[in-house]
Amino acid sequence: MIFEGIAARARNGNASASNAQEIGARSSVFARRAVEIIEGKSLS
Repeated sequence: MIFEGIAARARNGNASASNAQEIGARSSVFARRAVEIIEGKSLS
């Protein structure tokens, strides 16, 4: 959820960090990995 908020603020132009757009873009990667972990998939 935090990453989604960072992405939204970057899109709206009121991000507090200069790299907010880059960090926000990672939200989908983290979300997909979270689902994999929930489903019991390993890193290998």
